[in-house]
Amino acid sequence: MKQLSENIRILRKANGIPQEELAQKLNVSRQVVSKWETDKSDPPIDTLISLADIYGISLDKLVRGAITLTNEMYGLTEIIKQGDKSMKKEADNVNIRPMVSIDEDSDKGFFPRISPDKVNAYDKFKKAYNLDIESDQFGDADKRVKAMHLYLEALDEGITDAAVNMLRVLTKIHFNLKVEEAEAKLPFNDRINYFIEILEEADNQEGRYYHALLLIYGLIHTEDTENDDMDNGIRMMYGLANAGNEYAMHYVEYIEEEQKE
Repeated sequence: MKQLSENIRILRKANGIPQEELAQKLNVSRQVVSKWETDKSDPPIDTLISLADIYGISLDKLVRGAITLTNEMYGLTEIIKQGDKSMKKEADNVNIRPMVSIDEDSDKGFFPRISPDKVNAYDKFKKAYNLDIESDQFGDADKRVKAMHLYLEALDEGITDAAVNMLRVLTKIHFNLKVEEAEAKLPFNDRINYFIEILEEADNQEGRYYHALLLIYGLIHTEDTENDDMDNGIRMMYGLANAGNEYAMHYVEYIEEEQKE
């Protein structure tokens, strides 16, 4: 059913879920999800019910509704807009270090972003990267959303470094939300953990760096206490710095300079 396949694809993209993650939730392979989205097969009824539960919609809407990406993306766009707000509170008020004064887009910034020049990139990754840059320059949340979905498509097709750039976007959103409000709800915890797992399986050093950074600032939650997470993150960061990771080295240098003042 063409409408069903389009709905499955649109809802997955609107919720920022890679095919692999959806497949895991439903105990099927990524290839099976791909077949649903390209109208090569239909999910069984019990899977349709699970899909409707995952996305919080009725079974009838999932199967027969005329779902559009614009409508379904509204909630995600609003979250991103909220995370993109200018920081109006001092970082010290929420007990996190003032990272925002650093030029994050420089080679020594705190938020690594992989350029298409560094990977065997193709059009989707390049388009995502360009939209990502533009969204930073102009504060355009709609472009950021489009970039995220193109990164997800690149990740679906095997460009692992797309997960680094996804982590950059989501880390900045969580960081900004945390600065605005110490107890702010952090909406992308599960997705961030998913991207970290992908990158750690690939032994990606940028992924390990983001993992450490997120733990230090309490931007992801584990079963440990917040203090334990921070300690683990600091140990990871120093380990990466000792191993020669340029971002970790710069971060450690920054923290040690802060402690001297």
